[in-house]
Amino acid sequence: HAPGRQGDADGADGAWVLPMVTSACPGWVCTVEKLHPHLIPRLGTSRSPMATAGRLLRLGGGRDVLHVAVMPCFDKKMEAGRRDFLWDDGAGGAEVKDVDLVLTTSELLSLVRDAAGACDTDAADLCRDDGGAHRGTAPAALPAGSA
Repeated sequence: HAPGRQGDADGADGAWVLPMVTSACPGWVCTVEKLHPHLIPRLGTSRSPMATAGRLLRLGGGRDVLHVAVMPCFDKKMEAGRRDFLWDDGAGGAEVKDVDLVLTTSELLSLVRDAAGACDTDAADLCRDDGGAHRGTAPAALPAGSA
């Protein structure tokens, strides 16, 4: 039966299994699947914000767009690769991924640092761990009336 439902494989004649458990964390879902399979019927069927954004992008006509998600956790890479987040576009083509690529925030920061290192030193200073605060200057205030 489908997660979150009692009954046959599609859950059509089943009631919700309560209490329902859910999480947007793919590591948590994987732990349930591997270590606590008896809880699988209690898993909610809601999608994570990353998967939801990807599906909305694709349904809005963005099938030819490279969808890159920037997420704080490496487990989001695993989530993007799950078969649960592939779907047939209905045009006889290949399966479509909700998310094409996941970069962690630390990977993005590394890319920015590498790019800044190839630029001038002021840009490289902004990518230091202290955000450039080592220079001892505070950000400039907005001019009066500009907010």
